Amino acid sequence: DHQTPVKVGKVDKIYSFNGKTYDVYEAKLYFPISVDVSSTLESNNNMYDKSHLIDYNPGTVWVEGVKGNGIGETITFKFKKKELPYIIAFEPGYMKSTQSWNKNNRVAAFELRFLDAQKRLIAQTNVDFLRGGHMVYSGIYAADLTDLFNQSKRMNTFEYLEVEILKVDDKGTKFSDTCVSGLSFFRRFLPNI
Repeated sequence: DHQTPVKVGKVDKIYSFNGKTYDVYEAKLYFPISVDVSSTLESNNNMYDKSHLIDYNPGTVWVEGVKGNGIGETITFKFKKKELPYIIAFEPGYMKSTQSWNKNNRVAAFELRFLDAQKRLIAQTNVDFLRGGHMVYSGIYAADLTDLFNQSKRMNTFEYLEVEILKVDDKGTKFSDTCVSGLSFFRRFLPNI
């Protein structure tokens, strides 16, 4: 399996290496057409709704709704054709407060599957947020997928991204539910010079 390195911090530039030189692009936020999930924890007021995954508000959260810690649960995003999420920024826990982060399971690793319009696999990679066996940061983790996309000749058929929970960090938590505050997607464009 392909493993994509994950960095902590701000997303602003995308570096693409063609084998000889680097191109530098600006990272521009863009929005998926829709989001779907395999389960959601029940609540009286849609407090844990899937829409929170793309509302860009760290105080809201999606919570998976199966018994146990949610390993194997999926989030599926649909995108406009030919718009690739070169960088994905993850908020893999409940980001509302330090207390919320510590009380609830955090996603420690995701598998990302890039699919075409018929939901056939184009490419896949894993992202892992654990460092030394635990989450070191209750913030944004960013994965640059440029190299993965450069390796796949079929990325021009990309339409869906399926994100599966592979591992969770439950160290010191009070609840077994696994939370995700959001995912953000960035396409690349050349800055005006």
